[in-house]
Amino acid sequence: MSMTMQGQAERGFAQSLAYGWARLYTKGMTEGRREHRLQQIESDLFEHTTDRTEGGASPSLVGFETLERFLRGIPADVLWRFQLEGINMRIRIPVERVVGGILLSLVVLIMIATSISGYDTARAGWEGELARLSELPNYQVAGNMLFQSFAGLSLIVLAAVLYAALRGRSAILSTFCGFSFAAAGVLTFVASALYGVVATLADETSTGLGGANILVTSRAFALAMDDVVRAGGLLSLSGIYVLATIAFRERLVPRRLLGLAVMSGGLVFAAWIVEVVADKPDWNWGVFMSGAALAMLWLIVAGGWMVLGNAAHSLGGGHDDAAAHPV
Repeated sequence: MSMTMQGQAERGFAQSLAYGWARLYTKGMTEGRREHRLQQIESDLFEHTTDRTEGGASPSLVGFETLERFLRGIPADVLWRFQLEGINMRIRIPVERVVGGILLSLVVLIMIATSISGYDTARAGWEGELARLSELPNYQVAGNMLFQSFAGLSLIVLAAVLYAALRGRSAILSTFCGFSFAAAGVLTFVASALYGVVATLADETSTGLGGANILVTSRAFALAMDDVVRAGGLLSLSGIYVLATIAFRERLVPRRLLGLAVMSGGLVFAAWIVEVVADKPDWNWGVFMSGAALAMLWLIVAGGWMVLGNAAHSLGGGHDDAAAHPV
């Protein structure tokens, strides 16, 4: 029995959202396959709602569970769609332009994902930083966390799309690329949660509710947040370097663009050397940010090149070439 038999009016917000997403990611499929998939989704939503309601769960709890399942299932839904009919399908968008659009989107998402950090976590000045954080209005803190969560979810979705688009060219490299961006997305969620904890502790400090150890505790969470953001940034850089390798091998962009990625990787490695050997944190930061900027520049130039339709070869037509380049 499906939810269609009950009528759309009885769907809650979460159920309507999940069904709307199903209609979106099945758009362009053959009518028979699309109708079958939508009926599956309707039936699953109806059965879940009915079983939980009859089990005594409140409508709000059922809605929350449905929303959670919907968010967790987005990457799998995207991957299922591309595995079923391929990335060209019936939408008629040149595949290199799809990948180019993803590269440009990654520039924005990576910047959002790494922007939540930036507080001075030095022991001497942390009390002042905590006071500065406590002065932020609640809506701004909530907005920061929302943007971070959106960036994390988007990175996971784009990781699935990139894997589906590139796996025919290089299965191993596309897997590593997808994993890098998906892991960066997960770490972005973690960083957002840590930011929320630090903001809560800052509010407690400002109202005098915090104990004597609250400065130590909040600083520990802030340091953890910095480490998570840094790990996510390094994973994103790794994904960019893999993308640059694939684009170079498959001639998706001018091959000389690989020089940007190589220089970026060299500067990131040099930053690590400076940190370990020279113990110069200011130098390390400047060198690392220069390398990261070059990586962002590669995404912009390569993405723009593919979006404008100047890629030398389409991903969809190069499977014979891919066989000559096993990875």
